[in-house]
Amino acid sequence: MKTYEQRDRLMALYAPLSLLILPGVWLVLVLAGYTMMFRAVDVPTFTEAFRTSGSSLFTLGFLQPRDLPGVTLAFSEAFIGLGLLVFLRSPEPNRSWVTAAGAVLDAAAIHLSTIDVPREPQAALLIRAGYLALRPIAEFFGSEVDSDPQPTDPISIARDEFDALYDRMAAAGVPLVADRDQAWRDFAGWRVNYDAPLLALARLVAAPYAMWSSDRSLNFRRPPLRPTRRRR
Repeated sequence: MKTYEQRDRLMALYAPLSLLILPGVWLVLVLAGYTMMFRAVDVPTFTEAFRTSGSSLFTLGFLQPRDLPGVTLAFSEAFIGLGLLVFLRSPEPNRSWVTAAGAVLDAAAIHLSTIDVPREPQAALLIRAGYLALRPIAEFFGSEVDSDPQPTDPISIARDEFDALYDRMAAAGVPLVADRDQAWRDFAGWRVNYDAPLLALARLVAAPYAMWSSDRSLNFRRPPLRPTRRRR
C-alpha cells in the first residue's frame, strides 16, 4: 500500500504538470478547430487543412491560404497562437510566467555574484538559457533589445535596492562575499543580459507586481526590504 508521503508526493506534481500540459491542450484544440474551419472554406483535403492550420498557429508560414476567408482565418489563428505562448496567466491573478522567470534569473545572478559559495556552472547556464529565450520573444513583439550588452551598461535595479537585499541576507546569516562593491558590479553584469527583455515582456503582458520583475515604470507601492533578525 502506498504511504501518505508517497501520495502527497504524487499529488504535489499535479499543479506543475497541469500548468505545463494546459497550454499544449489548448494548442491542440485550436489546431483541430481551425483545421475544420479551413476545410470548410474549400481547402481541398483534411491533410492540407491540417498543414495550413499548423503553419498559421505556430507562425511558420510555409503554407499560406490564397483566398480572403482563408487568409482571415490564418491571421486570427496566428494571433491566438501567440496569445497562448506569451499571454498565458496563472489562475492566480498575482502570478505570471514573466515574474517567475525574473525571480529565477535573479536568484541565479545573486548566487553567482553575492553569495560566498563555490561557483557551479548550472547558475550561469540558467542565465544564458533565460536571456536567449526572452530576447527573441521581446524582439518579436517590437521591443528594442541589445543583443550584446556590456557589463557596465545601466540596469533597472538601483544600487540602494541591491544594498537593501545584501543587508537582509547578511542579517539572515547568508554567507556573502566581503566586497559589496564588487558583488554589485558582478550582479549588474549578469542582470544586464536579461534586464531589458524581462521588463519589456512584463509591460507587454501586464505582469503582476514583483519587486524586480515587473513594469518598473508604474507607480507601485514598493515596500522597503528590511533586515530580518537572525534566529538563534
